Amino acid sequence: MSGNAVENKDLAENHAEFDHEEDTVRDVMKVFPLKSLLGADTRLKLFEADLYNPESFEESIQGCEYVFHVATPMPAPNEISNWDPSKAAVTAVKSIAQSCIKSGTVKRLIYTASVMTTAVVKEDGTGFKDVFDEDCWTPLDCTFPHYDQFTKGYVHSKTLSEKEVLKINETKEGGLEMGKYMQENYPEFDIEEKFIEGPETGIKCGSTKLIDSGFEYKYDLKKLLDDTVACARRLGVLN
Repeated sequence: MSGNAVENKDLAENHAEFDHEEDTVRDVMKVFPLKSLLGADTRLKLFEADLYNPESFEESIQGCEYVFHVATPMPAPNEISNWDPSKAAVTAVKSIAQSCIKSGTVKRLIYTASVMTTAVVKEDGTGFKDVFDEDCWTPLDCTFPHYDQFTKGYVHSKTLSEKEVLKINETKEGGLEMGKYMQENYPEFDIEEKFIEGPETGIKCGSTKLIDSGFEYKYDLKKLLDDTVACARRLGVLN
């Protein structure tokens, strides 16, 4: 579904800098949704490839400038009971990354991460970390409610493959507090006291890695809050 959505958007926007799009599919006989997209008849080229055979992606990567890695290994119905795609997922992402480097044309590999690989649970499962940042990975040795074999296999494979991707590509805290800002600048709204002051509780989201890499925020919290209120008023949510 993710790959289909990406392809649909690219073809619909008809990017002038790209004369064609290339997709990989597990079964070329089951690609009607892709072939029916606007512009697919002239600009879309399909290759058959499988994550369990990662070398099969190399041909499709040659000559490309951007590669979207949105797939993950999936089990056959009769394999779910003992399914663990971790090795296949890690091998595939390493192979695809190497093919991108080898091509000499790929400018960027975009890897689709999963929220299920992140958690503020401590590695031993005894509690929670104080800060939620890029180092908060889902503990692979802990069990969680509704954690069946399929979910376990998915979480293991995505977590390990995401770590592998990050290996390849080897806080300033804001001074504004939302409740206080809203109370001072929008007195017409009734802001509950619990949102104004009091000791900080909960888990903070850290952005140190983002800032250290050179990222600069374009809009501050004040701008975001002002625009949020303006939008809500325009839509009639706030009077």
